[in-house]
Amino acid sequence: MINNRRCGLLKFVSLRNASRSFSNAKPDSHLAATLTAKKSVFGFHTNIDDAVAFFIRLINEHRTPSQLELGKILMSVVNMKEYPTAIFLFAQMEFKGIAPSMISLSMLINCFCRLGQMNSAFSALAKIIKMGHELNVITLTTLIKGFCINGKVREALGFHDKLISLGFQLDEVSYGTLLSGLCKMGQARVAMELLQKLESYTVKPNIVMYRTIIDGLRKDGLVNEAQNLFSEMISRGIYPDVVSYNSLMHGLCCTGRLKEATQLLNDMVVKDINPDVCTYNIIVNALCKERRIIEAKQVFDMLMDRRIKPDVVTYNALIYGYILTGKVDEAASLFGDMKKIGLAPCVWSYSIMINGYCKHKRLDEAVTLFKEMLQRNLVPSTVTYNSLIDGFCKSGRIPDVQNLLEDMYARGQPPNIITYNILLDGLCEGSHLDAAIELFQKIFGKGGWSLCHTPY
Repeated sequence: MINNRRCGLLKFVSLRNASRSFSNAKPDSHLAATLTAKKSVFGFHTNIDDAVAFFIRLINEHRTPSQLELGKILMSVVNMKEYPTAIFLFAQMEFKGIAPSMISLSMLINCFCRLGQMNSAFSALAKIIKMGHELNVITLTTLIKGFCINGKVREALGFHDKLISLGFQLDEVSYGTLLSGLCKMGQARVAMELLQKLESYTVKPNIVMYRTIIDGLRKDGLVNEAQNLFSEMISRGIYPDVVSYNSLMHGLCCTGRLKEATQLLNDMVVKDINPDVCTYNIIVNALCKERRIIEAKQVFDMLMDRRIKPDVVTYNALIYGYILTGKVDEAASLFGDMKKIGLAPCVWSYSIMINGYCKHKRLDEAVTLFKEMLQRNLVPSTVTYNSLIDGFCKSGRIPDVQNLLEDMYARGQPPNIITYNILLDGLCEGSHLDAAIELFQKIFGKGGWSLCHTPY
């Protein structure tokens, strides 16, 4: 049976036209001198140069080095994520006639997978089979993960089906990898179908698998199916964790079902599952988007009472809610509080406040914040610029608009269609009709154009 499995898998590998040798690579005397210094996780070598130099020295000694010695160095290099270097060292080992171990071949497969070289990974698998090494689930899972991280989930499924047909058994990690890969490629329904088959493969579904698919369904907009799977998980005696709750709550909030999301939050508290900052951020953000700022502030206070430290996302959501309801001073106060507790505002934080100031014609305060952004080496986004341009246009400060446009280009933030609409509206409303017509012609005319040189 074992031989039949091995022969079947070898035939599968051969059909992929992956048969190639690694023993044709020759030592490169200049490699060690050109590699970037990096620390090893194991501390076995302090940098990549030392690892390469020591490996080359070992394989050139009269005595044959042990697989343990070589394996330690290869593992050190792999953990530095120097995958091409690890492949190079493996080739030098074979060039010297040193037979690779199962462990080193498995590391080689991992390197090829990380680099997207799946044919070479399967060539290494063929070598494992031909050398008579016993295949293990870790190696097979590495290949499945290789397909997934390179966006080839169909091939991952095909490889899985082939393994099952040959009698190989995979484990929870294998299926967790495959389910995650499917969900990341927008195939959550396929992942759910696979989940239903697991018990026939003698693998018991776990919380990680369920929450992966629930989140995948949520991202695919299939919130009802995510909700059903959540209920199924509980009925099977697998109790949801905070990550599972957060995924479903996020999906419900994104589809306007805030009441159900709030019920889930209450359910968490009743079941003694501690909500985290992400949980509260989801609810605060949803409430603020519905302009329910008083309730959002209550949830924020609840978070503080539970001694959960709010993050930048929490503050951004609440600041946005205050801006949305016209409470700019409250938003500014919260913005200041964020800095007082040691949280550094991000580009989005500044953009929200700048937009709020501009909407309420408080341009000087908006400009002050904009300058503060630059002083903190934050790169304003197109959204930031659009808010300022809109504010300046509506206030008739056309020279300031010109300066902003030039700054946008200088910082690599080209105007978008929203910028053009703001400019056209501002120029027309400000009686700059000739400039508006010229700008319109440049946008839709031939031969290219530059907003930086648009006359006003």
